[in-house]
Amino acid sequence: MLQRKSLMTLKLLLLSSFLFAAGCSTVDRIEVDTVVKNAPIPLQKQPKPVALNDIKIYVVTEENFSQFIEKLKTNVGTDVFYAITVKDYEKLSLNMEDIKRYIDQQKAIIIYYEDIIKKSHNENT
Repeated sequence: MLQRKSLMTLKLLLLSSFLFAAGCSTVDRIEVDTVVKNAPIPLQKQPKPVALNDIKIYVVTEENFSQFIEKLKTNVGTDVFYAITVKDYEKLSLNMEDIKRYIDQQKAIIIYYEDIIKKSHNENT
């Protein structure tokens, strides 16, 4: 009985492997062509320009300090003000210049990629 089952299993295995091998030989050759399509990348509009508010900077010394306080009380109505040293003003100026440099470099990178997008768009049309 055991030999009969194993013989049957062997026949089943041989038959299935034969059908599998025969099935592969009847398939025609499949050719695959790869076509690269660039997805259209829309250009974004430029951001709104920066609108800076005017600020007033007062130069206050020992000689004009009392005049400054009176003018401040008359114009603003309070005697609270902020002071910055000359060295810190220079640092503030350098910081603003570095921010400007960074923005200019970022803008150049954006323009570079926009040019590439425009060129690829013109080639595809």
